[in-house]
Parts: sequence; C-alpha cells; structure tokens
Amino acid sequence: MIYDNPLQNFLFFLKNVYTPPSYNLSTMKKLILLFLIISTFVSAVFSPPVLRSTPASAALYTYARVVVSDAVFYADRSLSLPRFFLPESYFVRVISIDSDVCRVAYMDGAARPVKEGYVKTVALSFVAETPPVIYPDITLSVKNEEVLFSDLTSFTPRAVLSTSSSAVYYGETTFGGETYVYVYASGYVGYVRKSGFSPFSVPLLSDYRRVTEESSASSSQSGSSSSQNSEKSALGADTGKIAVIAAALIAVVSLVFIVTRPSKKNANAFYKDDD
Repeated sequence: MIYDNPLQNFLFFLKNVYTPPSYNLSTMKKLILLFLIISTFVSAVFSPPVLRSTPASAALYTYARVVVSDAVFYADRSLSLPRFFLPESYFVRVISIDSDVCRVAYMDGAARPVKEGYVKTVALSFVAETPPVIYPDITLSVKNEEVLFSDLTSFTPRAVLSTSSSAVYYGETTFGGETYVYVYASGYVGYVRKSGFSPFSVPLLSDYRRVTEESSASSSQSGSSSSQNSEKSALGADTGKIAVIAAALIAVVSLVFIVTRPSKKNANAFYKDDD
C-alpha cells in the first residue's frame, strides 16, 4: 500500500518490510571465531623476533688470545678485584665462557704457578687449536734489592728479592703513580716495583697482527653498509607485512558481511496494493 504522506510510507516500511539482522547463537560463535583468528594472525605478523645470544662454548675453545693492550686479569667474577694487565698477543686457557666474562687459567703450572681469574670476553679472541706459544716466557733480573708484596692495598711483604736474583714475569699494573710487575720469585707470586728490575720489554708474538686504524675504518664502513642494507630489508619486510594484513582484513570483512547478512525479505511487499 502507498500513502500520500511520505512519513506514513516510511513508518509502513519499518513496520512491515525492514527486519533488523538477528544474531543467533551460531552466528555469535562464528563472529567470536573470526575475531580470534584475526587477532592471532595480527599478533603473529607484528610480533618482534626473539633475539637469543649464543655465547661461545668452552668445549669448543681451549685457548683465547688477548687482543687488547688493556686486558685486565681479575680475581673475581664481579670484576671488582683487578690483579694486573695481561700481555697482549699471548693466550689464556679457557675454563668457562659467559656472554660478558670468561673464567680462565694463566701460566702452565710447571715453573710458573697457575693463576685462575676472569677476563672480559671482548678482550679475547677464541681459537680452536693449541697455539705454539701460549704464555710469555720472560725472566727478569733484580737490579736492586726489592720487596715482593702480596697485594697493593695492604702491601703485605712476602719476600725480599736480593740483587741479581730472578723473577718470572706475569703482567703489569699501576698503583699510586708507580708501575708494579706481577711476578713469581722465591716461591711466591706478588708485586714488585718495575724500577727494581733491569730494563726489559715484552714482545708481541710474531704471528699476531694488531688491528690498524685503516682496517678499523674499513670495518666501520662495512658495518655502516650492512646497517643500511638491514634497514632496507626491514623496510621491505614491514611493507610486505602491511600488504598481507590489508588483504587479510579485506577477507575478514567480507566473511563478516556474509555471516551476519540478514535473511532477505520480499521488498515488493512495500508496493503491494491491498485493494
């Protein structure tokens, strides 16, 4: 039936023709399932990758080379008790490896007592083979009578080294403006003033090459190029993710429309003449 008044026509349409979509239990289950699917998909695509650090294994490496001139040999894992600086280019025996600190042994234990301690991992380069020369083999000559101290805090004397006596070199350190050498002498290990020995030097091993500024610059440029390539790859990956998400959203919207579409009514009833 058609009325002359448009408002009457609209009210008639609402009453007799238009039926709002009804959501039964089956439809609600479908909607919930669709929501869970899209939520899981979006989370999987946009979740950042998990980065896992895999430190070197002590089972793979027996020795590690000291590759910096200021590698400190510590007495404790917390790196609060420094003993001396290890000589560059020589090696330590690896006991265990963590991500930031390595527990190592220094010297062979024959004529030179083994000292165990800790070194920062970044100061070492791990090797799988046994090096031909591992530890420094340097014997020092006492120039003047000197005292061997057990430490550089209480300066407890352990022995008095007579003139022309010998000492085995381990490493060096400084304290109070004075340079001390960590040595093995008269059956003890400890610190002796460097000025008390005849002049000496600790040569780098012949097969050792320091990283030059030129190679460092080359590495820096290489790292910068790699970083740019990584950024481009990351940008491409993000663009791909956005495209995948957009396609998925279009598909889901289409499914939602199909699932929730109301049953068709005969719209011709609006134009039916009851006369």
